[in-house]
Amino acid sequence: MITRYKVLDTTFSSPSILNWLSQRETMWEDIDGQPLYGEVNDFLQRIVATEDEFTSLFYSPMKIQEYWDENGRIPKKVMTTSITNIPW
Repeated sequence: MITRYKVLDTTFSSPSILNWLSQRETMWEDIDGQPLYGEVNDFLQRIVATEDEFTSLFYSPMKIQEYWDENGRIPKKVMTTSITNIPW
């Protein structure tokens, strides 16, 4: 359990992740072509690929209320419930 916590703590303390999250201002804004978008996805994919205990890694910044996993933003049409209503 401690190992999983450390991996998550390290992941979400990463300068790339913090920079990406701090730059996100508007829900569903166009992200295609943003260099950090690809870097963050690549970073999260490496975490999932190298950690045996992880099958996926997701996050949902309250500021923009979108849902993401290591493959990118979950499409708007799939997001049928506000993240504030999901029992995290």
